[in-house]
Amino acid sequence: MTPTDFFFLVKYVGQENWQRALEVYEWLNLKQWYSPNARMLATILAVLGRANQEILAVEIFTRAEPAVGNTFQVYNAMMGVYARSGRFQKVQELLNLMRERWCEPDLVSFNTLINARLKAGAMLPDLAIELLNEVRSSGLRPDIITYNTLFSACSRESNLEEAMKVFDDMDSCNCQPDLWTYNAMICVWEM
Repeated sequence: MTPTDFFFLVKYVGQENWQRALEVYEWLNLKQWYSPNARMLATILAVLGRANQEILAVEIFTRAEPAVGNTFQVYNAMMGVYARSGRFQKVQELLNLMRERWCEPDLVSFNTLINARLKAGAMLPDLAIELLNEVRSSGLRPDIITYNTLFSACSRESNLEEAMKVFDDMDSCNCQPDLWTYNAMICVWEM
């Protein structure tokens, strides 16, 4: 089997049973002919994140991260674990750690940060625009996922004013709305 085969095995097993996926991952790590890589680590972190196994994910991340190096895949996966529970501060710490280790955050990193921030507390006035500007200040361009994450938060809080600011920003950046965008806008409008 190739490393790609092992990756798909852990991912497939993890869709049904996170414990089995963890067993396979640990077994692979014990084999001397196989060395863990960033893709595999990111996969098991995602599996554990979906299963709300944050403590195990932190343990595996802490143990394996130095061996696989500083890759945005691994950091993004661990940020996703924290974002699921709205632990914005932890996500922010990982983003800062990425930068310290010369691992430049990508758009997935920022979308995860935005998701965690919006789950962590109420949407303050102009927060959405501040978050969009943070993405841009890193040299990245917000995408449909960035905007839809913001629209979802506006919808949850019935914040039409903030949703309109996000929509105007989206329009000015020529980012095309999709079905998710329109559904979120309809929900905000009806509230």
